[in-house]
Amino acid sequence: MPTVEIVRFPASDAFVKNPLDFKDGLDILNNAAGVISTHYGIQYEDKRSGYLFVTWESYQHHQDFIQHASYPKLGAALALVPSGPFDVQHVDFDDDATPTFDAPATEVVFLTPKTKDGVRLEDFHTTLTALREALVKDSTVRTIALGESREIKGTWVMAHVDTVAKGVFPELVKNLFAVADIDLKHVEFTKHSK
Repeated sequence: MPTVEIVRFPASDAFVKNPLDFKDGLDILNNAAGVISTHYGIQYEDKRSGYLFVTWESYQHHQDFIQHASYPKLGAALALVPSGPFDVQHVDFDDDATPTFDAPATEVVFLTPKTKDGVRLEDFHTTLTALREALVKDSTVRTIALGESREIKGTWVMAHVDTVAKGVFPELVKNLFAVADIDLKHVEFTKHSK
């Protein structure tokens, strides 16, 4: 299964105004060996947080790119994209997440089990599985992908099309909030083509 590099950042005014001003950086990424796709967007809720999702054939492809001669050029090409630090995480999703990134709105959820509050990991996984199974049964959900962050162990990332406002979902989401700290955002991604 591919690895998705998730880059979150406070976006600069220039990126918010026109993300394609940074096309050179996106082109460097798209031309890297092992890149399947590159998607970028602005968070819906605050209109200021930037997202870049790079789908790699494998985590090793990403690691190899770091050693490549074009990697420093990427840093220079993207230097003015953020107005603060990048948060970079790599996730090996359990299903192909890329169809989700092509949806009109993608819900990106960062979940951290409340183990410090006494929640057992088993309870977290049971609750998350119940929500996921309901999402899979829902015919409006294109894809739901789930995986653990390589950089922040114990943090799980879920990506899917936002459909949880109706039916059984509000109760299942409420149950999930009881066992996990949740950072839930919506992003309208644009796919950058080679």
